[in-house]
Amino acid sequence: MKQLLYIAAFVGCLFLSGVAFATTTTPTCYVAKSGVAPVATITFTPPTKNTDGTAITGTLTYELFSGTSYDSLALLKSSLTGSPIDINAGLEAGTTYYFDVVAVSSAGTASAPSNEACITFPAGIPDSVVITVT
Repeated sequence: MKQLLYIAAFVGCLFLSGVAFATTTTPTCYVAKSGVAPVATITFTPPTKNTDGTAITGTLTYELFSGTSYDSLALLKSSLTGSPIDINAGLEAGTTYYFDVVAVSSAGTASAPSNEACITFPAGIPDSVVITVT
């Protein structure tokens, strides 16, 4: 069973609520507010059962995958202990980022990837030009 992956963006002191996506094609992206530093928080619900329906025993860790194309994700962080996962560096305005999470058992067996979630950080728009004629 796929776990839902949530993504949210922090904008200054304002928290923009996350959106869940469960899709096998290009996900619909959440659009962050323009003009602030790109920051994302990935939130997910850890699995409680194995694919055969038995309870998970042992400790799970998680791997976060990211990329700028929905079909080409690379490992961003590993050995994570749970949710949420903050991404405070390396994100750029004018870019869309896609994410998914994989659970890894204490024996090293990885789950199938979660659903993908994405966020678009709009490019900064310059203020209007002010001219003066004298």
